Formats: sequence, C-alpha cells, structure tokens
Amino acid sequence: MNLYDNIVYLANLKNLTIKEIEFRAGLSNGSIRRWNEIDPGISKVGAVANILGTSVESIVYGVNTKNQNSALHTLNHSGTLTRIQSGFPDSSFGITDFIDGYDKIRYTYNFMSSEKTFIDVKTVFIFDRFTDSSLLQHDMTDIKNNNLIVLVYNYNFNSYHIGRLKYARGVESPIFLPFDNLAPNLIVDSKMTVLISICRFIVTQS
Repeated sequence: MNLYDNIVYLANLKNLTIKEIEFRAGLSNGSIRRWNEIDPGISKVGAVANILGTSVESIVYGVNTKNQNSALHTLNHSGTLTRIQSGFPDSSFGITDFIDGYDKIRYTYNFMSSEKTFIDVKTVFIFDRFTDSSLLQHDMTDIKNNNLIVLVYNYNFNSYHIGRLKYARGVESPIFLPFDNLAPNLIVDSKMTVLISICRFIVTQS
C-alpha cells in the first residue's frame, strides 16, 4: 500500500470520497492522488487524518503498522532535555503525538530564532529516533549533513541545543549555529560537542 491507497482505504471505511476529504481539508481537487509522487507535508497529512479520525502514521504506513515507538521531550533555557513520561499527555505536541517512529522536541519558551522565525512552545521538531541510543550517531565528516537542522549535545555546558549544521570548505568539523541566540555557536567535533539526531520535520501549530 502507498499513501494514496491508504487514504482511499480509510475513506471507504468512513463512506467518504476523496473529493469530499479534499474539500473538508481545504486541499485542491485531485491533489491527494499526487501524494504518491510528491511529499504533501505533515500539516496536510494531519488535516486528512483529522477528517478520517485516524493517526498520521496510519495514513503514512497503513493501518496495520507495528508501533515503532517514539518519545516526547521538552527543551528549556539552560539546554536541559526532559523526557515526558508516558501517561502524562502534553497538548502542546498536538497532532505530532500521533506520528510514530520519531522523537519530538518542543521548547518550553517562546523566542525569535537566529533565522528570524518565531518559535513557540507549540513548534515541534521531529527527529530521527535517538532516545535510549548512544550519544554519537552520525559521521561528522559527511558533508551531506550541511545545512540540516540537528540536535547536538555539548559536554562542556552539559546541554542540548537545536540549530543548523554548517560545513566550511576544507574544514572537517562543522559549525553548529543554534536557533536560540543565547546559546553558543559550537564546533561539532565528536569530542566536546556531538551530533545526536537529524530533524526531519518541523510542525508549527496554531
């Protein structure tokens, strides 16, 4: 099954047509059919999931997908990453709580980022799963990571930070530029600062 087939299957269970779903979700006519070839974005998939009364992962992976696990975290001013224990729901994560197989992080405060975008407590960063894994997971010499949004850990400050990774020509260790202007710029050298995970989506919720 692919994305479109999963939606058709779930729509049939609800006695809905694809055209009706597109209209309710505010999507253009015929757009869902093209989702097998293009990435629709998490917000559009979430809108369709809400209409169908299902989870995002059921649309992406199919209704019989095995639970792949995930974890929710908050990140505060001092760079402390706190995992939210199961059984303690956090409404600020919104629809992203239904996305399985990734770890999610939100800040506990609002701020204007170093890239001039507003980040608030409902902005959710969705990372490759890193919980219960060792700290170092990525090859720091891989220039394909250039300009990606990442999570790093700094041993000197004992803190986690989210920001963008930048490689300079001829320099092996990349520079980390944090989104929070109060956090330090760092050299990610796998000694004092390590790359924990790569961000795959950012969901900004109203």
